[in-house]
Formats: sequence, C-alpha cells, structure tokens
Amino acid sequence: MVNISTPALVVPWHFCLTPCVSLVAMQKQMEQDRKRFGKAAWAAVVPRLEKLKFMLVKETLQYMRAKELCLNREKGGIRSKMECLDQVETTEAVDMLEMRYYQTQLELYGVQLEVLKFEDQLLVVQLDTIRRQINEKEDEVVYYDTYEDPEELQVTGGLGLSHDTRSNEIKKLQLKTHQLEVKRGRICARRSYLRNKRDQCEESQKLKEQQHQMNQANYHQHHSIQLKRDEKKEENKKKREFVNQERQKTLERLRMFKQKSSGHVVFKPPRCQSLSVQKQDVSSTENYWVSEPSEQPLSIIDYSPAQPHHQKPARTKASKKNSKDPNEFSVQISLPATATTCPGLTANQVAPVAIPPPPPPPPPPPPPLPLPRTILDKKISTADNDQPQPLISVEKSPKANLGSMDAVLASLKCGQSFLKKVDLSQQPALDKPKDMRDNLLTAIRQGVQLRKVKLDPNQRSCSNPANDLERSIKAAMARMKKVSPDSDSEEQDEYRTGEWDS
Repeated sequence: MVNISTPALVVPWHFCLTPCVSLVAMQKQMEQDRKRFGKAAWAAVVPRLEKLKFMLVKETLQYMRAKELCLNREKGGIRSKMECLDQVETTEAVDMLEMRYYQTQLELYGVQLEVLKFEDQLLVVQLDTIRRQINEKEDEVVYYDTYEDPEELQVTGGLGLSHDTRSNEIKKLQLKTHQLEVKRGRICARRSYLRNKRDQCEESQKLKEQQHQMNQANYHQHHSIQLKRDEKKEENKKKREFVNQERQKTLERLRMFKQKSSGHVVFKPPRCQSLSVQKQDVSSTENYWVSEPSEQPLSIIDYSPAQPHHQKPARTKASKKNSKDPNEFSVQISLPATATTCPGLTANQVAPVAIPPPPPPPPPPPPPLPLPRTILDKKISTADNDQPQPLISVEKSPKANLGSMDAVLASLKCGQSFLKKVDLSQQPALDKPKDMRDNLLTAIRQGVQLRKVKLDPNQRSCSNPANDLERSIKAAMARMKKVSPDSDSEEQDEYRTGEWDS
C-alpha cells in the first residue's frame, strides 16, 4: 500500500501492518456477504461496516502521520547541515544538499497529499454515518392514540415531547454534517495549495538538475581540454627526451671515434713540408692566371739541384728566415710541356714572368656606434686631463640636484646639508585627503568616550556575507523556503481534524 523510503519508518509500519491487514480482510469479507444478505439484514450490519472503514482509515492515517514526521525531521537535518557547513566545503556540497532537500520535500508533499486523502476519506465515512442516522431519524414512525376525554389528553400531553427531541437531534446531526463539509472544503483548499507547491518544487528541482548537468558538462569539457593539454605536454616531453638521447648517442660515437683515430692519424704541420714545394705551389697558381689558357695541364718544374740529406737542416733554417720576411720570397715558374720540349730553349733562357701585386688588404671594420653624450663628455674630459672629474659639479648647482637622492647624499658627504627639521603638528595636511578614521583616532587620543552600538540580529543576518560559500548558502536557503509550505505547523493544526473518535 505504502512505500517505505526511510529506515525510521520500519517500526511504525510494523505496528500498522498487522491491524491494517486484518481490517482489510474483514472489510472484503463483508463486501462479499452484502450480496448474499437482504436489505433488512444488511441494514443491521451497515454500522459494523462503517466502523471497520473508520478503523482502517485511522490506522493508515496514523502511519502516514509517522512518515510525515520522519520526513520533516530529515528535512530539518538537511537544513542544519547546510547552516553548519565549514569554510573548507565548496558550493558543490551546497548544491547536493539543496537537491536532497528538494527530493525530500517532494516526498513530503506526496505524503501530505496522501494524509489529506485519508482525512477526506475519514470525513466521508463520518458523513455517511451521520446521514444514515438522519435518515433513520426522519424515517422513524410515530404512533398517536385517540382520546375522547380532554382530561386524559392533557394528562398524556407530555408524550408529544418525543417528537420535539427527535427534531432537535436531527438539527444537531445536520449541524455536524455542515461542520464536516466545511472541513472537507478546507482539506480541498489545502490539497490544491500543496499541489501548487509541489509543482514549484518540481520546477526548482528540474532547474537545479539542469544546472548540475551543465556544471558537470563544463567540468568534463574543461577536464578533457586539460587532458589534451597534458597529452601534448607528455608528447613534447617524450620528443625532447628522444632528441636528447639521440644527441647523447651521437656525442658518444664522436668521442669514441676521436679516441680510436687519435693513435693512427697524424696531421703534419706546414713547417714539415719543403720550402721548394710551397714555392712551386705558389708559382703554379700565379702562372696559371698570367699565362694564356692552354688545353694541356700545367706542371711544376724544379730546376734546383738535389741536395744531400745533410743539407736539410740548412734548408729548414733558410725557410725559417724566409718565412720571417714576408716581403722577400722566391717563386718558381711552372711552364707548359711545349715550352720545355721546344728546341733552342734552355733552362737559362727561361725568363721570369711578372708577378701581380698581392691582393689589397680587407676593408677596415665599421666605426663603433655613437656613445652617449655623458660618456663623450667624460672621454673628452679624460683626454684633456688625465685625472677623473665628475660630469656635473654638485657644489656649483646644489639646488638643481635637490630632487634626487643621490645628489642629496653627495651633498651630505661633501659637508653641505640641505635638510631642515619640519614640525608635522604645524604643517597643514594638504597633500593627502582627510579621512574620518584619522579624526576618530585623534578624538580617542584626546580622551573621548565611545558608545557601544548594539546590532540588530535581523540587520546582522541581512548584511553582506563574507565569502561565496555563505552567499550560496543564503541563496539556497531562500530557494528552499520558497518551495516549502508557509507555516507548516500552523496550517497542519488548523486543517487537522481531531474529532475522529466518535
């Protein structure tokens, strides 16, 4: 019949289950017996059936009241948790508590509507009983006897009071019926009010769920973007590590190659070569540019006689002397093969060819950038006088340098003091704007007594919150109060029908 959604409802449901099951079984049995009995026999059993219905509705209503109390307690616990949140908590915790509150409030609205439904059923059972009693009173037959003697009529005149008492009972029953109808009207109004509040709570819950989904989507989107950034960083890091590893491997291979080739390869310096070979190389290159082009390749011819091995040190000494004088050097001419094979041309008849002058020296480097004026002045002053002098004399222009701290320090070192003592009490404070706190501090120093101000608790609660968490809590509490019914306890006491034991 009823869903159990709270652990605290297990005990009330256990105590309500046994009588409810027995009452439901008895009611079904009586409904089946109604078809077998006649109208007169069933009229005698109708009060018992009404009593069974009344007891069943009352037991179910008691259970629903217990469930309503449990949900109200749970809702109060959520409010207290929200009010007691620490500064460490975030707004996400507030949103989760708010969504739990909406869910609990919706369950509470459902339970309250069920309570109103059972209250209406209880009133209907009472109205049926009262209407049956009124019909019985109206259908009651009154018998009158005939009297011929007026005195006997006066003696038995008091018998007519029974009719008056019956009419009074009917009026009382009708008045009670009217009261029960008024209560049913209030229950209907309360039901419509709770339905509207439930619709508002559902809308607020949907909006909150949509907002939560949007926040989750934004979080996942941001998280995915951050994951992509982290992946890119990891890829770049791996690439850099790979490049560094390859570079280290290359350096290791070069180092190993140098270590292996250092014992086998020997580079001869230029001085180990003979001077004649160097002269022949120079003469061959120069003769190639002076002589006419020919198809036959040029050759280097050395006409100097061969010297024995013991004369090599002398040649090296001569080469050293010649290398010391760059302007004096001998050039051997290399001729083509036709010149040597021509008849009548001997080695003594070969005339030296004019050697072109050496190439001009490289152009001078560009002049340096212009120096600042102060450095030029300093250089000019150093050129004139070897002793260093300052750029600007501090002693000659003390007033021009009062604005800089370096000039003031220099003047203090020189013995000239430009500082004077200023009395702050006599100097008007024109540079900075006046502040009310300065006046307050001055008044406190002078001995002015301060009066303690008592803040209104409502004003304190309405003041601006300190941080975002308090603002979110206050906004959530306002939204929760908006979807909650106004003055629950007063309206429940007002619409609660307590006269059910009749």
